[in-house]
Amino acid sequence: MLKKLLSLIFVILTSAALAQAGDGVPPPNEGVCDELIGGKPGLYGLCVAFSEAQDCEPDFSSDDPYENCSPSDPKLLELYDKKKTETDPTMPGVAYDCPCWTDAEVNSLRYPSDSPEERAQCADDIDPRSVHHYTGLIIYSGILVPNSYGYTYHFNLDAYERDNGGHSCYMRDTCHDGNCLNIIRYLEISEQEFHTCTNQILDAAAVRGVDCIHH
Repeated sequence: MLKKLLSLIFVILTSAALAQAGDGVPPPNEGVCDELIGGKPGLYGLCVAFSEAQDCEPDFSSDDPYENCSPSDPKLLELYDKKKTETDPTMPGVAYDCPCWTDAEVNSLRYPSDSPEERAQCADDIDPRSVHHYTGLIIYSGILVPNSYGYTYHFNLDAYERDNGGHSCYMRDTCHDGNCLNIIRYLEISEQEFHTCTNQILDAAAVRGVDCIHH
């Protein structure tokens, strides 16, 4: 355990030194970690090590110019997220996805606006069932089908931040006519992924003209 820790510290310090001294060829990510200088000790070094792992010479004569580039060590990102506080920025240059759904799944959702039985609602920042923060969009139409826990068409996007510090997301796209994805998905997620999920839910509601109720 100690050997691994010392190796990691060596990688961080070496990467930081390379970034500051330079190797004659400015890396494409040079300066991406500058916002962390003077901040919480350790975050800048982790950021530099993470960014240096992405630095490479792409071969644009190849079908995949970045085929030989080394991916960033996910352990460095995990260490960064554990070390940062609520006031620290997320790892610079990293875009977090919401693992409960894809853009294609959200964009292709069925929204039967011509149905008189359709309902759509969105809620943000309410406190049900020991949940500290909840954001959800629900769209459904038709009647509540007995023994199915759903409507003729039922679509949900939810993101939860619980009082115990845990985070989760939920997606449901089910129907009884076969014209949907027929997916129910629930996952435990990180704090960064939770914020991404929340923003995507609010965006999905806004695009469809659904006002979110804020409490």
